[in-house]
Amino acid sequence: MKMSLLYIGQQITIFGECSMFLSGIFGNIMNILIFSTAQTNPGTFYFLAASMINIIYFIGNLSFRILSVGYNLDFTINSVWWCKLRNYRYIMLGPISYTCVCLVTILYIFIKSSYSTF
Repeated sequence: MKMSLLYIGQQITIFGECSMFLSGIFGNIMNILIFSTAQTNPGTFYFLAASMINIIYFIGNLSFRILSVGYNLDFTINSVWWCKLRNYRYIMLGPISYTCVCLVTILYIFIKSSYSTF
């Protein structure tokens, strides 16, 4: 029973996270193409930065999770440096992307405010 649950977990990781990886990369590349051509809004820089950080997050974190859980290829076992870099990417890249989206929201609140003078 334990081996079958492990196998099911590996298959969900391989197919589920691979589809999430591909759709995330595709969506963020489309965001970069759209926001890099139309820079008329003041918030496009933050959306562009969030999309670039999301691509780095997907490539740096999700691809290695697919390899380690799905195919039992864990690079952090042999290298302390890689383990520390992985933890840094988990901790830093996700909140930076959320911060960019929050900054866009705050920017648009200030722009749409009736007390705005510029």
